Amino acid sequence: MKPFKTKIEFYNGSRIQAFPNSPETIRGEPGVNLLYVDEFSYIKDDKELYEAAIFSMMTTNGRFLATSTPGSRESMFYAMCTDDVIFGDFSRHHVSYLDALEPNGPLKLEILEKLKRQFAADPWRWRREMEAEFADDADSWLSMALITRCVDQNLEYIPEGTILTGS
Repeated sequence: MKPFKTKIEFYNGSRIQAFPNSPETIRGEPGVNLLYVDEFSYIKDDKELYEAAIFSMMTTNGRFLATSTPGSRESMFYAMCTDDVIFGDFSRHHVSYLDALEPNGPLKLEILEKLKRQFAADPWRWRREMEAEFADDADSWLSMALITRCVDQNLEYIPEGTILTGS
């Protein structure tokens, strides 16, 4: 086995490799048999990443595995979870805090009670994080996807407390 910073190569020729979450990094990558994407609901350009991945895996009949905490209802992950026409043949699994409670899981009841108190004022967050439900748009005027699209990643933010002077 040969370890690198972003790749492990095994003596049998297999490899595990980490890629940045960008369509450009996976496009044309040869020999992909399994692509695992974590927190898919929160990846920028998720649809483009998915499309680049599936076309790269066509020659290997590879598998695309996506997991995520539910996020925007405008995400590719939401479509995969709910669109029975396009994604009805996908294997879908829903896991909430109920599946993780003792004795079958690692979540202790006392920790759960503390979390319930902490998030009592934010029911949407509780639904997303603990019940694993898409809840970002439940009672909001603006969707989370719209808000995040309004953030300019190229802006240089002025640190709080900075005094600006006119020029």
